[in-house]
Formats: sequence, C-alpha cells, structure tokens
Amino acid sequence: MTERRLRDAVRALVLDEADRVLLVRFEFPRWVGWATPAGGVNSHETTRTPSGGSSPRRWGSGRSRSGR
Repeated sequence: MTERRLRDAVRALVLDEADRVLLVRFEFPRWVGWATPAGGVNSHETTRTPSGGSSPRRWGSGRSRSGR
C-alpha cells in the first residue's frame, strides 16, 4: 500500500439560503467520497482568519448565523 502524504489544508462549510451544503465529489482508483471544499496551505500562508477566529457568515447578508 502506498503511504499517504499529509499536508496542511483548510476546509470551508458553504451553505446556501436553504441551508444546503456544498460538497465536492472525489474519485480515486480505490476510493470515492464526498467532502467540503478545501485547499492546501503554503508555507508562507496561515490557517487563521484575519480576525484571529472563525466567524460563520451567510453570503450576501453580512451577518453570522447567530444573527450578530
């Protein structure tokens, strides 16, 4: 079995106005699955948000899910 290479990455949970979740389908020779969108993090990048914490947002509303 081939050893898997680990890398730093971030994922996004994307919801539309009907609270449907965006998923990406991955197809590999021995595995098929679904996951949230993601991207690798380069050595000069950070996984922290600009504000220093996560803040869920709805597209277009500018408000968090908690209404703040």
